[in-house]
Amino acid sequence: MIDIFIKWGVLSATLMASAMLMKGVTIRSWRAAIMAAATFGFANVILGWLLTFMLKVVVFLPSLLTFGLLGLCVPVVVNMVLLKIADNLTGDGLEVDGLSTLFGLSAAVTASSAVTSWMLVG
Repeated sequence: MIDIFIKWGVLSATLMASAMLMKGVTIRSWRAAIMAAATFGFANVILGWLLTFMLKVVVFLPSLLTFGLLGLCVPVVVNMVLLKIADNLTGDGLEVDGLSTLFGLSAAVTASSAVTSWMLVG
């Protein structure tokens, strides 16, 4: 149970840090970051597994040709969709402008999530 709160806090901190470092990401306050992280987490629980499964099926053969490197893009693409959903549902709390900014934010969220999961397991 504590793992969920740790991941939620790390995601909120990642969103705030990304808002400070990236021009196209706007977060109004810490409260908005926490709500955006909660919305992202809820969307991840509801839709994340389905999107991940569908993308892994679609990129299976091309992933074999690239020796699995294409499979590394699946979490980034799934997080892009989920962050856009969180952007739409939070209103003015989280704003992401442009596809390249969404990609950068998704890469940051994916990396922080992977490191957090690795630290909590190991």
